[in-house]
Amino acid sequence: MNQKIIFSKPSLIPKILLKNSGPLSKQCISQGFKNFQEVSNYIQYLPYGRIDKATDLIDVLSEKKGTCSSKHAFLGKLADELNLNIKCVTGIYMMSKKNTPGIGNTLKINKLDAIPEAHCFLKYKQKYFDLTNSHSGKPLNFIQIKLFSPNEIAISKTDFHKSYISNWAKKLDRNTKDIWKIRENCIKSLIEN
Repeated sequence: MNQKIIFSKPSLIPKILLKNSGPLSKQCISQGFKNFQEVSNYIQYLPYGRIDKATDLIDVLSEKKGTCSSKHAFLGKLADELNLNIKCVTGIYMMSKKNTPGIGNTLKINKLDAIPEAHCFLKYKQKYFDLTNSHSGKPLNFIQIKLFSPNEIAISKTDFHKSYISNWAKKLDRNTKDIWKIRENCIKSLIEN
C-alpha cells in the first residue's frame, strides 16, 4: 500500500476550549493555554528531542521537547480528555536527505539512499497534521499506515517500526541491528540539528 499524504496547516486544528477533564488538560490550563489549537501550536515548535520517559506524556510540557511520537501522543491524549475525535496515526515512509534534511551524511556513509522511518501524526476528520514542524504542507509517501491509541504509541510504534526494518533489511541482505543503528544515527543527526 502506498498512500501520499499532504499535511494540513495547523491553523485547521479545532479551537476547542480546554476544560479540567484530565491531567494533561489541567496542566495546559495551568500554563495559560485556552484551547486545543493553542496547545498544538506550542507543541509544534518545541525542539525535537526524546523525553526521559516515553510513557509519561506530561514530560513533553515539563521538558519542553518531544519527538513525533511523544508530541502526537500528548496531543492525542489531550484530545481524548476533551472528547475530540482526533486519531494518532503512525506511517512508515522512506526517510531520505530530500524529505528529511540533516540525515544525508549518515545515509551516504552507510551506502543507503533512504531508510524506513516510522512517523507519527494526527488525523482529524479527513485531514492529517504533522506537529513536529517537519512536514507540514509537504507531501509524504507512506508504505504502511496504522492507527494507535496515544497510550500505545511509546511501545507499539517501535515494534511496528522494527518489524518493518527487519523485513526490509532481509531484502537487502543486511543485518537488522545494523540498519536500526543507522536509523538511530539519523535521528541523532536530527536532534543535533
